[in-house]
Amino acid sequence: MENKFKREDLYVVGLRFYDKDHGKDGALVFSDNLSYLIVTKSKVEGNNNYYNVFDKKETYPLFKRTNYANYRSNGEAYGTKMELVSDGGFLETGPCWLVQEQLPEELGDEVSLKTLEDLVLKSDKYFKDREIIAKKRNIIKGLKTHYKDLENKRIMDKFFDEQYKELNNENNKKLVK
Repeated sequence: MENKFKREDLYVVGLRFYDKDHGKDGALVFSDNLSYLIVTKSKVEGNNNYYNVFDKKETYPLFKRTNYANYRSNGEAYGTKMELVSDGGFLETGPCWLVQEQLPEELGDEVSLKTLEDLVLKSDKYFKDREIIAKKRNIIKGLKTHYKDLENKRIMDKFFDEQYKELNNENNKKLVK
């Protein structure tokens, strides 16, 4: 795994679920954040894809908010439009990432993997990779954080299980018709 990353290519993202079939008035439909992650841009030239810095195999479509509002058919404004940042053509219903913030400039132009791990370990937000980082470093964390993370992981896993069960049911119904 790489030891240094360009800060400009790093983002804190929310893991969400994109639903392509249930948007109204042309809006994209996302779940709330289920976890946070740190992602970076792929090193392949001309490739605009992103991956989890703690698991290079984990990659999903990446969205960011634009400066433009969404409007309902009656003219009422709500939320902001989302823009697909990563490559990949058409979107399917499933997990995705939404940019929450870029890492602070105080970290410098290059950021080490250890610094990113430290940020995750100290965060009060739920990062699904925190458990793996803590085990790797042999850190005995406070029980309060551990139990809080376990509850957040349970909620995230339950949400994804329910979404995939619903998708399978919808696909089976379509096949029967």
